[in-house]
Formats: sequence, structure tokens, C-alpha cells
Amino acid sequence: EKERAARALTRIPHSEEIEERPPAYFRYSSHMLSYQSSSNLICKLIELKKVELLQRSSGREYVTHARLMEEIKDIIRRHGGRTSVFEIQRYCDVSIDHVEEKISILLKQDPTISRIDTDIITEDYLIGIAEKINDKLQADGELGIMNLAQEFKLSVAFLVKHITSHLGKTIHGQVEGMHLYTGEFVIRLKAKIRGIMNAVTSPVSIENLCKKTNINVTMALREIKELEKSKNLIGTVSGGQRAIYTPRIFNVHQQIQLDQMWKTDGYMAYSWLKEQLKISKPGDFMKKRYPTAMILPTFCVAERFVSQATSTLLSCIASKSFANLEMEVQPPMSTEEASVFIAKMLDKVCGTAKSRSLRQMQKTYVVSEGFLHRKLDLFKDFINNEAKKAIQKTFLKEQPQQIQIQETTALTARDRKKARQKGGSGGAQRGQQRKEKKMRSKKGKKNKDKDFDSNARRDFVDSSETLRSGSKKAKGGMHSQMQPRRGGGKRRQATVSVRTGDVIEVLKSNWEGELDVSLLVEVASTLRPRINTMVTKAINKLSRLQGANRIIDEEVTKHLQELYDHMSVYSTSIAILRGKNKEIEQKDEPLVLLLRTFLLRTLGCKVVDFLLNNEIATGSVALPGEEKEKIDPNSFNYSEPRTWDQRTNLALALKEGKLPMGAAISDMLTTIRLRDSKGFLRAFMMAADIVSLKLWNVDGKKFRNLVFHVRRAIMLNLANENDPQLVFQHCILILHSQLTSGILHVPAKFVSQVIPLLKDDISQDVFSILERVQTLLAQGTKLDDHDEKLELLLLVKKLKKIGSEPKKAFAS
Repeated sequence: EKERAARALTRIPHSEEIEERPPAYFRYSSHMLSYQSSSNLICKLIELKKVELLQRSSGREYVTHARLMEEIKDIIRRHGGRTSVFEIQRYCDVSIDHVEEKISILLKQDPTISRIDTDIITEDYLIGIAEKINDKLQADGELGIMNLAQEFKLSVAFLVKHITSHLGKTIHGQVEGMHLYTGEFVIRLKAKIRGIMNAVTSPVSIENLCKKTNINVTMALREIKELEKSKNLIGTVSGGQRAIYTPRIFNVHQQIQLDQMWKTDGYMAYSWLKEQLKISKPGDFMKKRYPTAMILPTFCVAERFVSQATSTLLSCIASKSFANLEMEVQPPMSTEEASVFIAKMLDKVCGTAKSRSLRQMQKTYVVSEGFLHRKLDLFKDFINNEAKKAIQKTFLKEQPQQIQIQETTALTARDRKKARQKGGSGGAQRGQQRKEKKMRSKKGKKNKDKDFDSNARRDFVDSSETLRSGSKKAKGGMHSQMQPRRGGGKRRQATVSVRTGDVIEVLKSNWEGELDVSLLVEVASTLRPRINTMVTKAINKLSRLQGANRIIDEEVTKHLQELYDHMSVYSTSIAILRGKNKEIEQKDEPLVLLLRTFLLRTLGCKVVDFLLNNEIATGSVALPGEEKEKIDPNSFNYSEPRTWDQRTNLALALKEGKLPMGAAISDMLTTIRLRDSKGFLRAFMMAADIVSLKLWNVDGKKFRNLVFHVRRAIMLNLANENDPQLVFQHCILILHSQLTSGILHVPAKFVSQVIPLLKDDISQDVFSILERVQTLLAQGTKLDDHDEKLELLLLVKKLKKIGSEPKKAFAS
């Protein structure tokens, strides 16, 4: 048998050969094949394409394509015309791919069969669904398509399409949105809508009404609009999908009710209009209906209340008093609304907040500025007493410090050095000094950049003007990193802050009429800053009269700081006349003496004049033949020049009055006579201590910046100058400044004396040009030769070019 099986595998008989064998041939088991042999035989036949068979999933059966197609049709019939692909695959017991292939062929062959997702549905089944829907519709009158889709397990889109295609044929009704109605039901529904809308007497939302009565919103809106057009419904529909129906009878009632309330109260809240009258834009509605009313954000007020409030406000201004506007006008509104109304009235009556003569307090109170001024008059004695107390307190605190400052100032440089050496160990003292220097440097960085006035003069001698002009040319200004001078710091000014409780006590003892504690507290809080300002002014006034804490004018402070900076720069420039590392020769002494004398006679005298004028303005001293009196600082000219006799007499008068400024100014006048610039600066610092002025020393960085800006300003003047004399003078100062890194304050007629200082540091060609120009300028009007005039013009052009070039272009 095994041999026969092996031969069968090696030799497969043809189908004709098998058919020719008689049936008796297969009766004996010896003539039959085993399961494995049969399976192999069938697989071989399929592989050789002798037969077309499909194997079942169980593997024990084979089926033809025609048989599979018949089985699929039979399964669909047995399931009532609807079954899923997976059911077919389970019953046929073949691969899902073969089922999908046969279903695709079936759908092409039979148009009455369709596929929806994974379901196979016949036309008869769909007709049956339509008949069921129609039977149910006729019984109920209304069907929801969503419910039908859930019931028949079909998609909503497919069911809507199927119902629409059978309307008028199998299904007798009409579709409205997602609902299906019969004709009789629609007629009843319209009648129901008409009855409901005719019964409405106030504005109602159609959407909410339809939800309550279970009516389709779209059908209701369409029917209401048709009734409105045909005038079978007296009312108006406003809005879109969320429409609101307002009956005509309500509009009439609304106007009557609104007019009565407005006439009675003169006040209308927008919230009531929205809730009760269903007005979406109450502000616009009230403005259109009552043009004279005052329209506010949340309510409106009648004209009569506006007139009453206006009269009350004007009365407060005239009588310099206050009023509770809520009690005076008495509109039926809340306190918050009254506050908004009063603020609006203040804008209307008084204009902008800065120029108002009335103030709103405690929401409903209105207080006039005249009332506040009247109350301020009650504090005159209180203010004087507080000022005296503050001055006395400050004087007691600073008396030991002032004594120490005077003792330190009296010491010579050598004595101060010895005192510092005795103070403690050198290392600890140096460490403390470094910390203090670092703190002073941080404070110096916080100072504002100092800009100077740009007003260059033709005569460059007044270099302070040139400095102010050049300072503005720097990018972003000049950030001064200045160290504070050593010695006494800025004196403290007596200050005081009045407590609100003290103000309340004074007001309470002098209050007129009914006392409202909350109003009293707010009035006191409003007056307190003003009283503090008045106390400060009183302190300043007493300080000027008593000399306890002398205050200097702000404009004078600015000019004095500028003069100190200029004098420091010019004094240092005289010390480096030939350069930083070069000593001044004996032949330069006359020029040095001339520069110091000119510096003290110009800028030094200006400093003295400013200080003396400040003493005159404060009433500390007066010119001979005049009385001492305080002068208005806004109208007083602090820069007014004084004669030498006036300076001497005023300094003597100050000393006789035992005022500390007298000694300082006398020392300054003495140093001017002795031509001692360093001594003048020391006396200047002592005077600054007396008037509480904090002068800042000029450090190296600030010195370089000042010199640079002055030189840059002179260069700009040189570029725009055509006068040969001024071009010559500008060029000499620029060359000297670039070579020595300083700047000279020199009279115009002595500028030529600077030329010998440049001989060793500039090239011979440039020096020859300077000498030749000096010779031609010395002739002055004697230049009758045309060639000499032409030569002078050419040399002037060269000088302008030399003055604008860098140092390496002309240095030797």
C-alpha cells in the first residue's frame, strides 16, 4: 500500500484515466488513497491548474467558486436580506479575502444588493425598513430620525437619504430637520404654534418656548414669520436662531410703564430694562427716548436731578463749603451709583481734574477747594510750632558734628595727616578707607548726567561757556564718576512729617456743623501733604533767619558746581603747563602768575558774587544804604556782578553779624589778592559747607572728559571761524591742549605767549607757520601788500586744517 502511495505521488493519473476506471475499482480499500495522499493530490492538481478549488479554513474540505457564491447568496437570504461580511465568512468557513472578492463580484452582478460599511443589504430589506417607518409614522405622527437610526442600526446620513428617496412613495410624510412628520401632524402643530403665540403677552424666547412645548424650533420660526407677514400675529420677531418674539400689546404696556416710572423716579437702571423689558441695549434706548437725560454706564438720571446737582455744586464753590450730594439731590440710587453720578457732575461743572475747584470725598461728599483753604488757615500756629520744634531737634543732633567739622577744617594738612596716623593701625585704616571710597563711588554713579548750556561766544576766553557747549556734543551725555570731597558732608535739613491724628484734632476742635467722622478723616488726609509742605517752607524760612540750616537756591547750586569744576580743571592745567611729566621752567613763572591771576579775577570773583547774592536774597546782609529783607528767589538775579568794594563791605558786614559765611568769603577775597588758586578752592569748600552745598571733586576720568569736550568745542568753533585772529588763537589752544592733555583759561591778548611752550613738541613746519601768522597779525591794518594778505589767508586755512588733525600729524 505504501508503495502504491509512493507511485501515486510520483505518477498522477490523468482525469480521463480516472474516469475510465470502473466503479468496482474503488470498492476495495486497497484501491483507495489515504487522507494525506488525497490532500497532496488535490494540492498538486490545484498547483497545475487542473482544478479551481478553495480550501475551507478547517483544511478538510474544498469548495468551488460557484459553490461559494451560492452559499453567500443563501446566507443573505436566510438572514432576511441583511448580514455582515464577518457573518458570511463564519458560515462559509473560508478566508475573508475570498469572501470580499465574491461580495465585490456579487455587488456588480446584482444592483439590488448594496453594501453599507460591513453590512450587505438587499433592496427588499430597505423597502421593508421604509414600510416599517411609514407604519410607525402614521401611528405616531412624528418620528425622530436619530431614534430611527439607533433602532435600525444605520448611519443618520444613510437613513436621511433613504427616507428622502421614499417620500411620497413608500413613506407618506415630510422631513423637517431631523424629524419626520405626517401632514396631519404638521397642521396640528401649526395650529398649536398659532395658539401659543397669540397667548403670549410679554417678550419670550422662541427657543425656550419650543423646548417647553416640545416643538421643532425651525418649524416654529418659519411658521411665526409667515404669520407675521400675513398679519395674523400682532408682534415682532427679532434675532436669528435665538429669536425673541415681542407682542404689540407688550410694547404699548412697556411705554406706559416706562414713562410712569421715569416721571415718578427720574432714574432708570439698565439691569431692570434688560430683565423686565427685555431691552438688549438700554443705554442707546434711553438716549433715544429721553435726549435730555444724563446717560451713565449702568443707569441714567433725569434732567431735574442734573440741574439740582449743578446748583448744589456751584453753591459749594461760592460759599467755600461742602455738601452731601446724595442727601441734597436724593435720587433713588445706591451709594456706588451716586458716586459715579457725582464724578460725572464734577467733570461737567469743573472740567479736568487738575483745574477742579471741587473734590469728591467718601463717594457722596463734595468739598470745595475754598473750604480746604479756610481749614488750612487754622494751622498757622500749629505750623510755626512744628517748624520751631524741628529746627531745635536738628540743631541739637548736629551740634556735636558741626563742632567736629570746624575743628577738622581748622587743622592744617600736616596736622590732619598726623591725626590720621594716630587713629589706629595702618592696615585696618586703609581697609576702612577703601570701603568708604567704594561706597562713595557707588553713590557718585547714581548722580544725573550734567549737561551744560550751549552758547559759544566769539571770544573764547570765557571757557566756561565753551565747556557747556562742548558737553552737549558727547554721545548720550557725560556720566560723571565723581568722588565726594573729604571733610564735612552735606548738612541735614530739618524735616518733619505731621501726623494725621494731629491734623484731625485741630480740625475737630474747629469743625462747623454736623460732624461726619469718615469725612473728617479724609479731609485730614487731604490736608496733611499740604501742611507738610507748609511746615517745610516755614522751616526754610526760620532757617534762613536764624542761620541754623542755611539753604542755597537750586540754580545757584548748579552754577557753583560748574564754576568749581572749571576752576579745578584750569588750576590743574596751569600745574601741567608743559605736560604731565615736565616741570615748569623759571621763564614760565610770569605766564603762570598771569594765568592764576586771570582765573581768580574772572571765575573766582563770579563764585564770590554768587555767594554774596545768595546772602542778600536770604536777608542775611544788605548793600550799604539798603535794609535787610527777604527777596523772592524767582525774580532775583544771583549772577549780578559786584564791585570789589561791595564785596569787601558785604564780607565785613557778614563777619560783624557773626555769620560763618563772612569768614569764608573774606578768606576767598584774600586768596584772590594773593593769587592762590588752591587756597581759594579750600575756602570755596568751607563756604559750601556753610550753605549745605555738596561739591564733588574732579577725578581723573572727569578731568579728561571735561578737557576733551572743551577742546572739541573749540575745534567746532575753529571750523566755523573765518577771522584770522580768532583762528590763530583757537589753533594755539587746541595744539597746547593735545600736547599737555589740559586746557588753558587765558586772556585773548596773551595767547601768543603760549607759542614758546609748543616749540619743542611740534614739528618745525607747524611752528614756522605759527610764527609767520603771528608776525602778519602783529602788523594789523598795515597789511597793504596784496601778496601778504593772500599769504595770510592761505596760512589761516592751513591752521584750520592743523587744528582739526590728530596729535601725531603735527607732533615733533
